[in-house]
Amino acid sequence: MPGRGGNNKNVTITCMDCGIIIMHAHITRKRCDKCAKIAQRKQSKESILRNIDNHRERGAERKRIVRALNPEKNKSIQLKWREKNREESRLRTKKWREENPIKAKETASNCYYNNLDKRKKQRDQNRESLREKSRKYDKEHPEKMRARVKRRRAKKIGASSKHTIEQFLLLCKRLNWKCSYCGIKLELENITEDHVLPLSRGGGDNIENIVPACRYCNTQKGSKTYEEYMRYLRKCKLVHSISA
Repeated sequence: MPGRGGNNKNVTITCMDCGIIIMHAHITRKRCDKCAKIAQRKQSKESILRNIDNHRERGAERKRIVRALNPEKNKSIQLKWREKNREESRLRTKKWREENPIKAKETASNCYYNNLDKRKKQRDQNRESLREKSRKYDKEHPEKMRARVKRRRAKKIGASSKHTIEQFLLLCKRLNWKCSYCGIKLELENITEDHVLPLSRGGGDNIENIVPACRYCNTQKGSKTYEEYMRYLRKCKLVHSISA
């Protein structure tokens, strides 16, 4: 049947999605009716998701602006939420620190130096309770207390390298928890870290310069080197054997 623009004949079209052959008057059509509806629904869904993402980004930007304009209100809201959700807040903070170690370290450093006066005031107000807590911690963890004292002494002298408690405990295990000088059995209560080359004579605080020793040998050794103290021990044994 002729149309307005002339003859309007059906043409054969292959659907680009399912591949079936259809007869249609419009050559520009590329899909059958079923595939055209599916494509339209898919396009509508993608458009909706795109709009949701755009709205989410705009909403997040708007929240950032509001937070920047009202820092005190935002801080109070965060504190209230943390008080109600302490465990979740702790886990979130831990996860963020693991994912952003450099930024976390920088944030902690800035927080420390920006609140020096506040920390000093808190220490002054709670001096006795802090001392009691520190004494209790040192009593429960003697190895950490001794390591802290050693690090402080090494830092004061100017030793560049350092070691960790884990490295020292592994060294003690490798040496069967015996004193490196007299050979007696050691425990956490009586073990000490001794520098083979003393710090006062240029030795470092690295694990290669550390040996486990009992309190007596560490005190008697003083500023002697390993070889000097072993000669001293052999001399003492010789004197004792002659006097006996």
